[in-house]
Amino acid sequence: MPRIFVKFQDEKHVELAAGPDATFRSVVEQAYRELRPHDELPPDDKLKIFYDGKLVAKATLTLGDMNVQAHKTISVELPARREDAPIDNVLAKLQAFLRLSAGELGPDEMTFIGIGCFDHGHGEDSIKRQQCPDSLLQYCIRQRVDLNLILVDPGFADTTGRFRQIYDMPGWRLQFEEEGSRIRQYSYTPSVTAGACDVWLTVFATGIAEYTLELAGQGKLIGGISLPDVFAAAGGPHHPGACVISGNFYLTPADASQYFTRGSQQVIAAAGFTHNP
Repeated sequence: MPRIFVKFQDEKHVELAAGPDATFRSVVEQAYRELRPHDELPPDDKLKIFYDGKLVAKATLTLGDMNVQAHKTISVELPARREDAPIDNVLAKLQAFLRLSAGELGPDEMTFIGIGCFDHGHGEDSIKRQQCPDSLLQYCIRQRVDLNLILVDPGFADTTGRFRQIYDMPGWRLQFEEEGSRIRQYSYTPSVTAGACDVWLTVFATGIAEYTLELAGQGKLIGGISLPDVFAAAGGPHHPGACVISGNFYLTPADASQYFTRGSQQVIAAAGFTHNP
């Protein structure tokens, strides 16, 4: 049976199997149950379902009616819920943290920013790819350069442990939390113990305007902050080995329209990524 994706605003892509006789409503319900198993999907008149850039007129239409192809994405806009309202303090602190990170950038420091990266149970490979890629972590330890991981997704407000994330794996230690645990910072103790480098991971449980139905700006804009501008020093004469890798890395191989890089092409390649300015 063909595999397709369902994407809710500020949520993950959900991959599932569906045949041409399945209705859009049934497919969206199946994806919604995976993301929010204790909630009910709103009625049809409260949903906006899009496929191939077009609004689906009726949720009772079948995938065959709209000629939905394998590996394509159905996008869904849900009515706002109180808990989905913008978290102004978290967003403001994310903006400040991005500016601070750029201002304190080391000459060889690596910055990885994962957008829409809370994982809903897709397995360890998916978690690492989106939140702390092995190739990047091992490069930083091997080369003894610091790594700053910044993860942005409303899902990080969930601290129940229902879905495992990178910080639930061995080696990560919680250092502080604020804003009702919607901002948390972790350190990776093996790299410190080995005297190799500092690895910090900071999660911000908030959405960003640029990440709605699809990631806009190839990861260059986060909460109105232009990363190419604030991280302009990366790869320059005073920060020759410093690099920024930012975007959404759910798909494999990564979709080049969903992320961008800044810094040395050679360093980026050595860390396991394709240069994508």
